[in-house]
Amino acid sequence: MTVASTTNKASYNGNGTQSVFAYTFKIFADADIKVYVGTTLKTINTHYTLSGVGATGGGNVTFTSGNIPAAGTGNVTLLRSLALTQGVDLVNYGRFDAEVVEAQYDKLTMMVQQLQEQADRTIRFNTTVSDAGGVEITDTVAERSGKVLAYDANGDLSVANELGDWQGNWTTSRTYAVRDLALDAATNNVYTCLVSHTSGTLSSDVAASKWALVINAAAVAASATTATTKASEAAASATTATNQASTATTKASEAATSASTATTQANTATTQASTATTKASEASTSASNAATSASAGATSATNAANSATASANSATTSANAATAALASKLSLSGGAMTGPITTNSTFDGVDIAARDAVLTTTTNTANAANTTANAAATLTAVQTFTAGQRGEVTALTDASSIATDLALSNNFAITLGGNRTLVNPTNITAGQSGSIFITQDGTGSRTLAFGANFKFVGGTAPTLSTAAASVDRIDYVVAEATKIHAVVSLDVK
Repeated sequence: MTVASTTNKASYNGNGTQSVFAYTFKIFADADIKVYVGTTLKTINTHYTLSGVGATGGGNVTFTSGNIPAAGTGNVTLLRSLALTQGVDLVNYGRFDAEVVEAQYDKLTMMVQQLQEQADRTIRFNTTVSDAGGVEITDTVAERSGKVLAYDANGDLSVANELGDWQGNWTTSRTYAVRDLALDAATNNVYTCLVSHTSGTLSSDVAASKWALVINAAAVAASATTATTKASEAAASATTATNQASTATTKASEAATSASTATTQANTATTQASTATTKASEASTSASNAATSASAGATSATNAANSATASANSATTSANAATAALASKLSLSGGAMTGPITTNSTFDGVDIAARDAVLTTTTNTANAANTTANAAATLTAVQTFTAGQRGEVTALTDASSIATDLALSNNFAITLGGNRTLVNPTNITAGQSGSIFITQDGTGSRTLAFGANFKFVGGTAPTLSTAAASVDRIDYVVAEATKIHAVVSLDVK
């Protein structure tokens, strides 16, 4: 094969879920590639598996479960790293295999690319720099110890103290070396020597660029003051955060208690609803029984009336007979009767007192059933509806400020003709709920702002669908006079 590409490295951004990463360069063995996550070198078959060994176009590195790279910029690195050895031995007059020779040429080319990649990561002079200076370091280990690389007066590499030697307070008529450090006792400023010289006055030497300011004492003092202030502010913020955390803990406990209470109340409501359903069924049965009893009572009343008529006729006959019978014993032409008169309550075989009791009981039962049925239909009691309950959708008037009267309906609809504001509704009553349908006109891209009483998830008002004729639905529940909890379903058409 030929080696037409100089690529020997691939870098990726991990995302916490991607496990397969491709390399596009050829390797000859598993050991010819190094896999890094961040700065950590990973181990084959422990952290990852490898495919494509020997393939011209490369292959894949697949991380095993539990070793998938976390999210990070450029934190996955796949680097070709060949051993700088040559294992082919060509024997005089022996077989000359072109494929084997070419493979070694390819491997040598890849080694050169590998070394070039390493050289690209070193500090070096630009090609166009003609006065790069000497690059040979002649200092011994002892001379280099505790020093840093630097350029000498000729621009050649050398070693030097990292900060220079401390010379204490600056004085006149003193010889200073490059990188010496001195203190201006008058200002507490610290200077570093730029040019070897014998000092004159500090101000003139600084003006002549023989010294450079390293530490500005006034600036350091100001920074220290600022740091103290910021530390105090940080402490105050920490105290505030602690208090807020304590408050949050208390509120969380209260919320948990409220949730438990709500659960108990919900269970109670469920039980009461079941009881109400049972009672309504019993009331319906009682009403039916009462109607049956009333019908039976009416029949009995008719029979009683007929019996009473017959009894009246019998009574007339009996009275005539009694008059005749008493004519000889009781004078009816004058005088007065004293004491109670006891009569037989049974006429023509019918007990009127017993019949009257039956009629009274039947009427009372019917009245009680009607009372129970009426009570079951009151709005203050839990109801079971056997048919759909509907509220009309009331059209709102399109205007820059859209007004909503919750006394008119539960459900509303509006088509936006421009950028609008849904202002706080009037006649707000806690517990009311419903929906508001928002339709974009034929132009679309209309915006809708909301009054302060509308409360959305996360405290952020939604952005409506912008397509022409698109429909969004706002579902709301009134929590209190100034809080309307709302959620939005986008593009429900």
